[in-house]
Amino acid sequence: MSKRLITLLMASMLVGGVLAAVPARADDPAATGPKFFLRSTGCSAADTNFDYLSVEDAEDAIECNYTGAGIRNEIGGQAGTVGAGGSNAVADRETATRYWDATDGMPLILDAAKPITGTIWTSGAQCAVGGAPCSPAGISIGDLKLDITVVGLQGETEVPLGELNDTFQAAPGAPHATEIKLAIPAELNGASLTGFEVRTWVHGNSAGHGVIKTNGDTSSFVSVPTLSGPVKPAKPAKPAKPAKPEKPAKGCKKGKGCKPPKGAPKPEACAAFAAGDAGKDQPTVVVSDMHTAEAPLVQKVSLDPNADEVGATDAPTSIVNVQVDSSLATAGLYATLKFPERRDYDLWALWADDGSVAASSHGFSAFIETQGAPAVADQSNTAGNHGGETTSNSENLVGIITPDCGGYSISVENYLGEGGDLELSLYLGEGKTEPKAPGEETR
Repeated sequence: MSKRLITLLMASMLVGGVLAAVPARADDPAATGPKFFLRSTGCSAADTNFDYLSVEDAEDAIECNYTGAGIRNEIGGQAGTVGAGGSNAVADRETATRYWDATDGMPLILDAAKPITGTIWTSGAQCAVGGAPCSPAGISIGDLKLDITVVGLQGETEVPLGELNDTFQAAPGAPHATEIKLAIPAELNGASLTGFEVRTWVHGNSAGHGVIKTNGDTSSFVSVPTLSGPVKPAKPAKPAKPAKPEKPAKGCKKGKGCKPPKGAPKPEACAAFAAGDAGKDQPTVVVSDMHTAEAPLVQKVSLDPNADEVGATDAPTSIVNVQVDSSLATAGLYATLKFPERRDYDLWALWADDGSVAASSHGFSAFIETQGAPAVADQSNTAGNHGGETTSNSENLVGIITPDCGGYSISVENYLGEGGDLELSLYLGEGKTEPKAPGEETR
């Protein structure tokens, strides 16, 4: 699917350039220790990528979006699974932590009279479609947590020097600056270090914000023992107002379904729904005129957890056969699957005979709030959907025109979520979208 391509591009490309202009920092004239810049050799898999610290800054930027950051790590930790795709595995803090090791500037003599200071800049990822950036401001959204641990080494012995936790709202635009100020334990005054390490862990209910900035005015660094203060972080963008719902067509009252015309003959009972291979041995539910927006038929679907959005091919899936039983010749079928913010589930209505697509709602909900990125917004909300609408916490089939006694095998798929028991709400109302012809789109 196209949205998977965008996610893969974000995970694998080298993100270059400063996302927004920020004022330059002025060094503290009283600083007496080296400044260690966070650098990287490239954006490859976690087992081959090498992050390091250098006493020299560089103009070139190698800035990698780590897909183990944010909600994927949260889900992986809860589910006990390790993500196979992207630049970092996910499961727990250890597998999602980046280790920045000093390769020069050693040995280091600690001065406990002054604090360890510095700035870690983080930002959302960029992506490219056809060679052009699709999000110059950087894609990021949600409640983000950045944990920083500073460790000294004396031979093979680790010496804890301090840690801090920064919680903030990630939003498209300027990078976020996390200030570091850690008091060195007094007993380490004068201690000699043979190595120095900064460990960063990006997590929280966020998506896209996995880049450590390493270029120009946003070069992340740690100074031992002192450095001036950093730039204040940008304010988060205000969320867009939801669109007003459309008025129902004549003869269809909001939340009440559609009544048949007076004098219409009472329809015969529907024959049992004949499910094909996709819905074989799966439950079947019948949605009738009594099921409305205010009183839908609620069907439980159960899914395994999944944190493997990037590169996923076999998403956890639950299928339920849905048959329409209406007093009208045709009715609009509505289906809503709700889930927590910044997860990614898909909803497909499949023809029973051949399993081809009748309708779908499979946007990238994790980034739907990032309206400043047009290409991503298109992928999230409209492109590829047929009769479907995506929000930041739901997938919806909207008024799929279905003949009486007709129906579909509805496939609910988990690409980025904790899974468990979810509710699929089904009801009849105004018909809005003709389904695709059988065989027109296959999966």
